[in-house]
Amino acid sequence: MEIPMEVVNHLKEKTGAGTMVCKKALVESGGDVKKAESLLLLKGLAKRAKGKGIAARFVERRPFLAILIGVLAIGYLVYFFIWRPLNPVTITADAGDVANVGKVSGGSSSPWHK
Repeated sequence: MEIPMEVVNHLKEKTGAGTMVCKKALVESGGDVKKAESLLLLKGLAKRAKGKGIAARFVERRPFLAILIGVLAIGYLVYFFIWRPLNPVTITADAGDVANVGKVSGGSSSPWHK
């Protein structure tokens, strides 16, 4: 029986099995794609789902590290977007303020910044 390549490629994309395996399954099923897919699943040659991604596998294998990375990321985001804009420290003075060039403005109590 002659099976068109388009049908074989469609079954291959749908199941993730190899080309020749898909072609043999289509020949066995008489060209019916659904029966061929069932045959591949019964034989264990089809991959129903691609599987979990790298991040999901990492969380399953190392939950403590995943939580630690999440906490650190949240801490950095809070610092970068919330705390830092509330406490601006400018190093440069205004262009017209020649007397204070190089001094830190922002109310520092350090003796070096007086």
